Amino acid sequence: MMFTCPECKAKTLTAEDGWASCSACSYEEAAEQAAIGFCTNVLGMGAKEIQVGQDGHILNCPNCPDENTLVDNRSPGGDDERYLCFCCGETWKSHALACCVECGLLKKTTDMVGEACAGCFRGKVNSDD
Repeated sequence: MMFTCPECKAKTLTAEDGWASCSACSYEEAAEQAAIGFCTNVLGMGAKEIQVGQDGHILNCPNCPDENTLVDNRSPGGDDERYLCFCCGETWKSHALACCVECGLLKKTTDMVGEACAGCFRGKVNSDD
């Protein structure tokens, strides 16, 4: 899927392997910086509004757990999908991801057991034995 470029605002930005690049203006940036640029230049957020982490606009992607590259695209100025990853290029609608009540990470709803992710659920079951 193509995202809106933070530099030229054309919907020609692709993301993969930790980099985002635009075919219209030759913009290229590491994923985390591209996510920040999207929040600033496309969603219109000021630097103080952009927060990284569980309660912020830039989150860890379920496909890229060590990366703060997933943008919570809740602004009306953003792209069609709710969540956009500037590392792997994956997108999700809001109902496709949920926050695990145990570890606090955003996970695919298909990987959830109730309100916990499968990993936390297994850990809790195993520790109860």
